[in-house]
Amino acid sequence: MHAASVTGLLSRVGVHFLLALWLFPEVGYRLIWHKLTAALTGIGIEVAEPTAKALRDLLRRIGAEPMKRVFVNPQIS
Repeated sequence: MHAASVTGLLSRVGVHFLLALWLFPEVGYRLIWHKLTAALTGIGIEVAEPTAKALRDLLRRIGAEPMKRVFVNPQIS
């Protein structure tokens, strides 16, 4: 996978990934990524296979703000 493809990952995917890491801290980056994308690959959609470093970089780009919004100061509409 090209580095440009990984940097193009959507932030919302990263937030789901971050939440899954929080829920299952013992699993590890690559296995969580595979679990999150299993349904897509199961129906024949090609999914990126980022390295553990690319996933760490994704988390770094997202930062803590999305989780603070969810857990610390939720806005219920």
